[in-house]
Amino acid sequence: MQSIIKNKAVLTLTSANVAETFGVSIFNIILLTYAKSFPNSTIMVSIVSVATVIPGVFGFLAGRMADSSLNKSRYLIIAKLAQAVMYIILGLVITRKTAFIFFIVVLVNVLSDFLGNYSSDLRLPIIKNKVGDDDRQQVIGLNQSISALLAPIGQSLGIAIIGITHDYALAGFINAITFLIAAIILYYGRNRIDIPLNHREKKAVQDKKNLLKKTMGILGQSTGINVMQLLVTVLLVNGVGASMDALVNLFLLNHEHLTFMPFSVEILVVNILYILGMVSGSISKISIIDKLSFKATMGATIILMILLFANFVMTANYWILVVMMFLTSFGLAKINPKIMAEIMKMADDDMIGTVSGTLESLVSVTIPIGSIGLVLLYNVVSPASSYYTSIGLLLISLLVLVTNKDSKKGNSEN
Repeated sequence: MQSIIKNKAVLTLTSANVAETFGVSIFNIILLTYAKSFPNSTIMVSIVSVATVIPGVFGFLAGRMADSSLNKSRYLIIAKLAQAVMYIILGLVITRKTAFIFFIVVLVNVLSDFLGNYSSDLRLPIIKNKVGDDDRQQVIGLNQSISALLAPIGQSLGIAIIGITHDYALAGFINAITFLIAAIILYYGRNRIDIPLNHREKKAVQDKKNLLKKTMGILGQSTGINVMQLLVTVLLVNGVGASMDALVNLFLLNHEHLTFMPFSVEILVVNILYILGMVSGSISKISIIDKLSFKATMGATIILMILLFANFVMTANYWILVVMMFLTSFGLAKINPKIMAEIMKMADDDMIGTVSGTLESLVSVTIPIGSIGLVLLYNVVSPASSYYTSIGLLLISLLVLVTNKDSKKGNSEN
């Protein structure tokens, strides 16, 4: 960790990420509050919920745009300035509560989140060039943990801002300021994050032949898993994972006397342990765990998720739930940095964003399907049907994973 803290490029990127993540987390909860203030609040909140998934679905496009942007540091600064301008405009119009303005506000949020994904993909080649192989996983995890830590803080502050001032415009301007701060940090640290353009990169950005095949090839090589089996596993695990938070809340709601604590405190403890697991999994450097293959890490995490749902069915024990939430979030936090570090190692600079964006698209598509489907099953059929379905899907993903033939045979596509 000491070598990472001393890395000036990492400090620049991480400082900017803290500023913008804080602003985004403040405004996301405020946007839901804004939607709830309309007469037809159910429809408006539903629109916001759907809109939050859209930028991730277009992750492939954001990644390809990032790969096509030759001067990564310059476009990173431009993206932050563009986001700042968007929220200034939003702050100027949000006070007028009409359906037309509502859709403008949602559109601004979607475009800003898309630029956020674009920015994340711009950072990856910089990290590849500025950070050694042994530290990349921890650097990615560090930035991942920022979101886990700042999200609840930003949401609490967002609720406080609206509760005290009832001023949605102020929230928009605060968000604009955070993006402006991020742009200033990146501007003054631009010499630290500039990377040289090589001849291959200049030519490759215009070569679109067999792009999908090349992307799938890199994914397979990076994970050591047959690409079709990888896709099935990722889709199933993320589909179940997307519903986990809602199912845990419903489980605790329907089991009132598991502990001496009130429902709100039980939820708080579970969320705190989940965040602690996410943060510790993201930033910790434990040799015996970090040296595990992606396949082994994914397999262990799936088993932990199965045990979590099995507890709902078999023992309904709160303390087992708390422990399993910590361990599961720890495992989930290890997966993304591990696969991204491998992608950086395998892919050329002109393909890193495309591969990362493709993964983002796949994950985003499964989130609404899993969260809506399994929660609907819980409420319409029975809680047990939702638990057993989750366990079944996870067992299928584990079976697909363990029957995989190793596909890490070299970087043939590159």
